Amino acid sequence: MDDKVGILQVLMNVKDINLNLLDIFKRSLVHYACEKNYFYSILYLLDKNINIEAKDFEDNTPLAVCLRSKNLDQAALIIKKGVRYGYINENGEKMSYFGYAIKNLSVGICFMLLDYGYPIQKAL
Repeated sequence: MDDKVGILQVLMNVKDINLNLLDIFKRSLVHYACEKNYFYSILYLLDKNINIEAKDFEDNTPLAVCLRSKNLDQAALIIKKGVRYGYINENGEKMSYFGYAIKNLSVGICFMLLDYGYPIQKAL
């Protein structure tokens, strides 16, 4: 996977490339950048309006990948772009972003989710 993120750095310099392309695992460049904790690559991709709702073969979005990897600064960047209801698929168990944050992470992430558009009805 390091090769794919290395490719990200090359692709960032190519003009007119579709940054939303998916690989055979249905992962986008931002999925890999989130997994590897590449803060500036994520900033760049978010600036280019990459699809943050793309789901990989496990139905995980880039935000789910950040939360699973405990990359909270990167998760905050994605949440600030606006977040819809979603869930994290971990070991075959699906849990909402909000529930996962309460159980495994921090209350701060929960407040951010609500502040940036997470449906409160799904959080209760």
